[in-house]
Amino acid sequence: MPETNIIKQFVEKQVGTTIAPDEQEELYALVEDRLKDVLLDVLSLEQLEELNRRSESGMSDIEVQQFFLTAGVDYKPLMEKALTEIEQELVAEQEGQE
Repeated sequence: MPETNIIKQFVEKQVGTTIAPDEQEELYALVEDRLKDVLLDVLSLEQLEELNRRSESGMSDIEVQQFFLTAGVDYKPLMEKALTEIEQELVAEQEGQE
């Protein structure tokens, strides 16, 4: 998925501010799932079917990234919005624990 570096950067930022280092893997999985949902939600039915066909054929990570890069969608603002929402949820959760 094209969001791998974005996830790593986001998690590293959060580890230093709002979450304990031992929760890093859990946060990584949450962010990864949320961003995958964002990426898949904007694809057309035909694109989803094509992605599924290619995935079943054993697409490499590079091929998956290429697929999303050529899908004709500007993912950056969508991913930034999702990350902002996650960050707000984390802050609210931290404030609720205090």
